[in-house]
Amino acid sequence: MDSPEFRIGVLCGPKVSPGAGWALGGRPPTRLEIINYWLRNEKLTLRKEPPKNRDTHIARTAQEPRHPHRFGYPTRYRGVLLYCYSVLRFKLPYMPKARYRQVSVDDTPHYHCISRCVRRAFLCGSDPVSGYDFEHRRQWIIDRIKLLCSVFAVDLCAYAIMSNHYHIVVRINPEQVAAWSDEEVAQRWMRIFRGPLLMHQYLGNADLACAELKWVEDIFATWRERLCDLSWFMRCINEPIARLANREDHCSGRFWEGRFKSQALLDDRALLACMAYVDLNPIRAAMAQTPEQSDYTSIQERIRHPRNEALMPFNQQDENSIPINLKDYLELVDWGGREVKRNKRGYIPASAPPILSRLKMNAAPVLDYLAKDDLPGFGALGPVSMLKAFANSVGRKFIKGHAFANRLCPERT
Repeated sequence: MDSPEFRIGVLCGPKVSPGAGWALGGRPPTRLEIINYWLRNEKLTLRKEPPKNRDTHIARTAQEPRHPHRFGYPTRYRGVLLYCYSVLRFKLPYMPKARYRQVSVDDTPHYHCISRCVRRAFLCGSDPVSGYDFEHRRQWIIDRIKLLCSVFAVDLCAYAIMSNHYHIVVRINPEQVAAWSDEEVAQRWMRIFRGPLLMHQYLGNADLACAELKWVEDIFATWRERLCDLSWFMRCINEPIARLANREDHCSGRFWEGRFKSQALLDDRALLACMAYVDLNPIRAAMAQTPEQSDYTSIQERIRHPRNEALMPFNQQDENSIPINLKDYLELVDWGGREVKRNKRGYIPASAPPILSRLKMNAAPVLDYLAKDDLPGFGALGPVSMLKAFANSVGRKFIKGHAFANRLCPERT
């Protein structure tokens, strides 16, 4: 177990997936071998201090005197220590956070959401391996998003429907749903759900008992809360699309790989950078050369229909609009696309575009953001002061990304 081959396998083992690259007689080590080796080798324990969270105590217990046990350590430690070791060495993700720790409408109404097909398969595009073409499903998603935006108190800022995932940037408007009457709340909800029989009787002015009226009031309150809830909005998008696709494929099971990813956008600079990132997705994936050629994106729809009511309008004077005019936003997207795609014609001028200087946005961090991976790197994006306030609102001690926030969204004086 302490052979050089096993030591190499543990220290320089799998970079992509656990179990690959081990040099131990052609087989990966067992769970027990990993735990015992890690506990007996101080280099693995002391080389990198674990993050200051619940795993810190678990890692430090490994250095305490052992209890008599035939495996060297009590059975109750082995599972948690394997999880701690896997996080540190294999860079496995931590347990997912609850949605209420990622969304706080009191801090910001703008959010960037992503959903990806299972196994990243091209279930919404043309699959070069199987030869099947599912391009029509991308229009399904657009139609569903627009329908739900007309039902929920949610405004659509930007979207991009790709072959195996989609991005949307939305604005949640709880003040709007608070102004709706109970009848309007019920009518909106029952545009997408059937609704209970008792609710149909109430809307038909039937005579109901006091207990039934109390139940109807509770349903109104529940529906009113859901109509401005981001999780319910995404659920109402993904579930019907999955059912339609499975019915078309004559199969069952998962269509989306898991729950959606969300990123809070804490100020207008973060909002504009994220919208540009979403609209440039087809260009970054070499599916289009210019924004006007990017199919199934909000930038193409804004170019073709500048006064489209389905998308949130641009207006610098209105608080309920995107704080920029359409011309400047198109320049921002075109400028970012030319820099990210090195093989495109044109170049970045020495002077930054007017939109950047007016919003105090530096060129380098914006381009870093536009060139990052598909998944949001940070749980929120904005100035550091707003990141701290957002973390306090959602019950978290810290949200990573302060260094990047200082570059992309510096504090305004």
